[in-house]
Amino acid sequence: MCDERQDDWSRVMEIRVNGALNDLPAADAQYHTKCYSTFRKIPIDSTKSDSCKPCVDDSLKCVISHMKANMSVTWTVAELYNIYTENAGHITRKQMLLYLTEYFGEEIVVLHLEGCSCVVGFRKFFGKTLKLVKLSETSDVDDDVDRLVRRVKAEVRNIPLHRDYDLNIFQYENTIQDTSPTLLAFVSSLVSNGETSKPSLALSQCIQQHVNKSTNQTSLGLAVKLHHKYGSSDLVSILNQHGILASYDEVLRFRKSAAKYASENSDVYHRALGLERRMGPIFSWCDDYDLIVFTANGRRATHAMVTELTQHPAAGTVLPASATPVLCI
Repeated sequence: MCDERQDDWSRVMEIRVNGALNDLPAADAQYHTKCYSTFRKIPIDSTKSDSCKPCVDDSLKCVISHMKANMSVTWTVAELYNIYTENAGHITRKQMLLYLTEYFGEEIVVLHLEGCSCVVGFRKFFGKTLKLVKLSETSDVDDDVDRLVRRVKAEVRNIPLHRDYDLNIFQYENTIQDTSPTLLAFVSSLVSNGETSKPSLALSQCIQQHVNKSTNQTSLGLAVKLHHKYGSSDLVSILNQHGILASYDEVLRFRKSAAKYASENSDVYHRALGLERRMGPIFSWCDDYDLIVFTANGRRATHAMVTELTQHPAAGTVLPASATPVLCI
């Protein structure tokens, strides 16, 4: 009847029936007739709880029966999986552990030890015996993935968030510095044979912006560049919806903040662009322009100021690494 009901009530009843470790229940125990009759009537629309999922096969039932018959014992997941496979089980070790924890709920404890197989035991008797087994090629849980995720999240949390849009941060070295080294090394190993490249750096920062919910040099810099080149807010918005670029509102905020920064730091602005006076004369020109674009959506017009700084280093001058900024406004 418990197998047919497969609900919380049947789960409690089955544990009580199979839970006798030594003697049988008291011989003078009386049936509750009303409760017994109600239990035997299976509701057609009975809703099975998520905490009591049915066993996937008879092999798993053999493991459950073995655990109930030896509740004072602790097992490694490898030992339980051996019992499962000996009874012609076919699911993976991780799936078996998941079904066991869902079936027993709070009655069992699963102890995760790094580098060792998980230890499983009933909470009431847990701690009397501990067995450690060296992990084989397959793990009970995705410890390596979880460890990698935790390390990346910790590194991302320690990266300061830039709110004033100092143009100095949009340099290649600072972009690498503001990226999780673990995430960058992992992505670089996938796409560029371990070497830090523009694609690996851009992909790492695209992932990172979803971790800390904030823009960075890549997500914001590419959005500004695309909007400046094509003048399309729709393009920026579409790529933002796909989690690649910053939002269009963030682009507008950056343009205002960058203009404010440039006006407040005009005396050192050439350094932000990687220009050094000792390398040679710096030439600059400014001009305003009107831009009118006719599209299917209507007519768009803008008036802006353009500033260009150029420098011709003297012969034999070695350019510093900062002389090639990622983004120049």
